[in-house]
Amino acid sequence: MESIIHLSNIWQGTFAGILIGLMTFLGAIPLLLFKDIDQRKQDLLLGMSGGIMLAATTFSLLLPALNESKTVFGVSPFWSVTIVSVSMLMGIGFIKVVSRYFDFEYYMQLHLKSSLTGKSDLVKRVWIFIFAITLHNFPEGLAVGMGYGQEDIHKAFSLTLGIGLQDIPEGLAVGLALLSIGYSKKIAIIGVGISGIVETVSAILGVFTVSYLGFILPLGLAFAAGAMFYVIIYEIIPDIQKHGNRDMAVNSLIAGFILMMYLDVTLG
Repeated sequence: MESIIHLSNIWQGTFAGILIGLMTFLGAIPLLLFKDIDQRKQDLLLGMSGGIMLAATTFSLLLPALNESKTVFGVSPFWSVTIVSVSMLMGIGFIKVVSRYFDFEYYMQLHLKSSLTGKSDLVKRVWIFIFAITLHNFPEGLAVGMGYGQEDIHKAFSLTLGIGLQDIPEGLAVGLALLSIGYSKKIAIIGVGISGIVETVSAILGVFTVSYLGFILPLGLAFAAGAMFYVIIYEIIPDIQKHGNRDMAVNSLIAGFILMMYLDVTLG
């Protein structure tokens, strides 16, 4: 810690961004334990990853967005909720446009095994889910970077550690989602790595912008929250109940939510 204190805030934020990116990548390690993914396992894994992200959306995005909006804009609780709600609706609208116009079928044909040609709907939903997770990582990394633009490095480091630790199950959620639709372990691990890189880049960006564009943070957190809520509630939850594994899938979603809630509340 002492050696970090003497660095410039730019280098502090850069190293913090690298750290949280690496911790996201740690979520790929459990993927090595999985072999064949049948339909029951697919529903279980998607339920778990959906629960993880639902809790992360609530505790890592919405609550901080409400607190930050009051601080940044100096408004009453009513207007704080209004700002967050509008930003959430924008995130929902953005994901709806992406899901309607992005050609997921084309990318499925390029990258997926031929045995998955009948799963275009599931593939589309999973890719939207992963896109939303990556979108969710951006404001988290931004928050870490902005933390090092402030005077209290100990508070900034605590934020880095908290976000980094809860990034591990988020990385796992990305990998599990990719495995559940038939991607190889290698591709799943690469996908987790890319998700982590997004957070590293956004942390570095956060250091540079904190002095000038601090208002972006609460808006970005709420925007990502809206995107995630839409994907989980409208896409993931209905899908895991279609194949006769509803109770098991819902239980795995609840388990994922509780796991992420523990990490966010105790470490965030």
